[in-house]
Amino acid sequence: MTITATVFDTNLGWIGTTWRANRLDRLTFGHPSRNKARDELGYTPSHRGSWSRQQASFADQIQAYSQGIETDFSNVLIARDTWSDFQRDVRLACREIGWGETCSYAQLAQIVGRPGAARAVGTVMARNPVPLIIPCHRVIPSGQQRLGHFSAPGGVRMKQRLLALEGASIATVANHAALLS
Repeated sequence: MTITATVFDTNLGWIGTTWRANRLDRLTFGHPSRNKARDELGYTPSHRGSWSRQQASFADQIQAYSQGIETDFSNVLIARDTWSDFQRDVRLACREIGWGETCSYAQLAQIVGRPGAARAVGTVMARNPVPLIIPCHRVIPSGQQRLGHFSAPGGVRMKQRLLALEGASIATVANHAALLS
């Protein structure tokens, strides 16, 4: 299967994506340069003029998001054929966390029917291949004493920046178990 790559600049730094057919396979963001984003992908990006309509539309959506405009990524198809059942369940449940809302790792574990698996949920979030689209930055530890970890460039500061961009308040963790069950 052919993999295509795109790289573009946003208010969140340079973003790189890989696509398999019409599905987003990987997204990396927060890079200080085009070369860093490209190197993180491991693919040579195609020229913007050769992007598919879907890839160009996606770049526009990310641009809007990076400017603090509420953006719905539910139309973005994701390549998920390599995910385990647990990864799929956790990532799809995370994808339902709305703009400016947060959920705890423990709540997400409960939503997917695995109470007590908060650490496993954290591992799935840390290995999220398409952050922003699957908004792992919206998942925080119980107790609200800290934001937890974040594997994107900038780490926890980037997570804090994304939550602030969305107007999220970590003082109140939304109870998504009731909303999603």
